[in-house]
Amino acid sequence: MSLAFLSRRAFLAGLVATLLAPTVAGATEPDELKAVFLLRFLRYVEYETPPTEIHIRVIGAPEVARALTEVSAKLNGAKPVVVQSVGWSELNGDLGPCTVLYLRGEGSAAHSVISSAEEGTLIVGDHAGLIAVGAAIGFFWQNDKLRFDANQPNAKARGVRLGAELMRLARAGR
Repeated sequence: MSLAFLSRRAFLAGLVATLLAPTVAGATEPDELKAVFLLRFLRYVEYETPPTEIHIRVIGAPEVARALTEVSAKLNGAKPVVVQSVGWSELNGDLGPCTVLYLRGEGSAAHSVISSAEEGTLIVGDHAGLIAVGAAIGFFWQNDKLRFDANQPNAKARGVRLGAELMRLARAGR
């Protein structure tokens, strides 16, 4: 077996093991799944300046923020994870620094938030269409399974590099 095959199996095994854990209270299954993916993505992302703490800002998806908070405690990573949930109406133009920016929404508001994100931010959209306006990763559902698209140029534009394994797992790894 090749090393790439084993790495992919390890990534998927980690996802499956986490998903088989008891459900997170107050979150729906899709939100838990997205939370697990977001946290697992961090294993395959390189930052120009590696963060000492993971700051995840979630816009327009309080259920995902709640699931992230609870799932991050279960996964117990090496770096502390701080999750901040912000509603679209609460945005004041200055996002401040964050390691991951997760957006649920579209249109000019999403485009504005993406374009104002700081250097060193991995931008993940709730749907693959947000890649067209600058997100590095976008979720989508296919045959009742959560999948994702990834765009390396969008990630690099924010000072983030998506690892080769992550790009192989993505539908449209570019």
